[in-house]
Amino acid sequence: MKITFDFAAQQISIDGDAPNLMEIVQAARELVPAISQININTARLPGIQQAAKPAQASTSAPENGASLTGVTLRQFIKSLRIAGASEGVAAVAYYYKHHGGVESFSPKDLSTWFTQAGLQKPSQMPVAVFYAKKKFGYVQSAGRGKWRLTTNGENLIVGKLNQADDADDS
Repeated sequence: MKITFDFAAQQISIDGDAPNLMEIVQAARELVPAISQININTARLPGIQQAAKPAQASTSAPENGASLTGVTLRQFIKSLRIAGASEGVAAVAYYYKHHGGVESFSPKDLSTWFTQAGLQKPSQMPVAVFYAKKKFGYVQSAGRGKWRLTTNGENLIVGKLNQADDADDS
């Protein structure tokens, strides 16, 4: 494992994978709270089914039985094959619904999450969210300026998780 502190760019890079990776990330955040970005590069991205679950963690588990505990947003997104901004919207919303307990979100939230996930941000995030609703039905309105993931969006991501698990098994 290699940890690099880049104070000029205000980021920490962690190369490698360890069972206590989340503890290392927490320690790095406590050590340098002013750092705005932590990049994690693992040699082999863990499948969602393989993630280790800490003893004290309590998160809502997805209905398909997969555990997102201990998997960063970036690792989760990389484990899927995301094709376009609409699928990215659905994937990020799924992650935060099941990992962070966030039921509704704004386009501004998605913009921040796309950056954290390492996805290319659309130039007009509100338009991308509306397109994900209109063309694919991945999200629906949850009030003024708020959106939520639909069953169609959840099914898309569960299908991609199953494809990723099948690819890991072979």
